[in-house]
Amino acid sequence: MIEGKKNAPALPGPLEGIRVVEYAIWHAGPGASAILGDMGAEVIKIETLSGDPERSAKQLGSVKFDVQGNSDWSFLFELSNRNKKGICLDIQTPQGREIFHRLVKTADVFLTNLRNSTKPRLGIDYESIRKINPQIIHAGVSGFGVKGPFSDVGAFDPMGQAVSGMLYLTGDDEPVMLQTVVLDQMTSITASHAILTALFYRERHGIGQEVHVSLYSSALWLTRQYSGHGRYEEKSG
Repeated sequence: MIEGKKNAPALPGPLEGIRVVEYAIWHAGPGASAILGDMGAEVIKIETLSGDPERSAKQLGSVKFDVQGNSDWSFLFELSNRNKKGICLDIQTPQGREIFHRLVKTADVFLTNLRNSTKPRLGIDYESIRKINPQIIHAGVSGFGVKGPFSDVGAFDPMGQAVSGMLYLTGDDEPVMLQTVVLDQMTSITASHAILTALFYRERHGIGQEVHVSLYSSALWLTRQYSGHGRYEEKSG
């Protein structure tokens, strides 16, 4: 292990000075901005007045997320939303929309994982956001991408495991679900890397852009047994 000098002043994080505005729920999405916060970015999470539904998430399969001694506290929510500031806004009201636009105007990154049909209605799609801030990086996270018959279908981790064939690969006689949010976390990591790449591109070329990742693409990347002929090799479970 490499150790730094004792009593040396703390160095700034690599993303210090970068502001991220997040309008997202659950883990695939919020997990990405949490990673950026780990690297020093200022992350502002916007929640509706009813709050992120992940606040009440207590269990996935056999894995429990409640904090012992505090039944109202979800460990998964804390994992997804570390390093963040928070504000509740109704962005469909004039006052809420004005505050939202002020935040976006000063942001380097805007991240959302709402469905593709919902984003234009709320004014949080890339075309709407870049009118406010042309240099912004707009990061989208979805279940199955932006094109195709499932482009507006939401997805949770177990669904991604099923559709991608991961349950089949890890099962024996019957498909078996991994008792962890592996795809949500992988999608968060992938999204954070996409954002970092876009920020580096903007630093070099002065151009903002839209980036997008999906739960399904993360699942296919993990299931390397998937062949180009559209079939799986033998099970490993």
